[in-house]
Amino acid sequence: MGDKLIDEYYKWLIYMIMRSKNHEYDLLCKDLYGTKFRWLIDNDVNRAFEGVALRENFCAFMGVDIRDFTFRGDAIDSELGANVLEVLIGIALRCEWVVMDDVNNLDICYWFRKLLCNLELDLFTDNGYYDHGGKEKVGLILDRFMNRTYSKNGKGGLFPLKGCCKNQRQVEIWYQMNTYLVENYYVE
Repeated sequence: MGDKLIDEYYKWLIYMIMRSKNHEYDLLCKDLYGTKFRWLIDNDVNRAFEGVALRENFCAFMGVDIRDFTFRGDAIDSELGANVLEVLIGIALRCEWVVMDDVNNLDICYWFRKLLCNLELDLFTDNGYYDHGGKEKVGLILDRFMNRTYSKNGKGGLFPLKGCCKNQRQVEIWYQMNTYLVENYYVE
């Protein structure tokens, strides 16, 4: 049951963000799923908690006891060990919830793709994955994000700002997100 359930979990995550069986980011999503999320700012651990919470949601959806749900070491290696895919989905869900814009279809799929674009991962479609450097380049981009070596205004990170007054490399993701949403989506 273990590996089959993990495969179902991955498919469930992908369905949340792509809503299509033939999505264009399969190779990239596998890289994101296989990369453990690391944080440098203390409260960014909360993004890991939100990623891990997706597992509980999945178990509830499937009617499975969370204790029966174990993960392969390549994707997750501890209780707090959310992978990058889980964290990005958790953030996309937060953006969807904060903005709540059904009129313009700003749903989780929109927000996930927006995060990929902001991280400069949107070029890594299955057709362009190897042309753009594949797993090695994706790893460098994820390191830039998690090591916070992106620009001070957040360019190259999750939430680039136009009118930045504080070094975004020193701001937790939650506050980066809220500032970005206020600046770009008129959230109050």
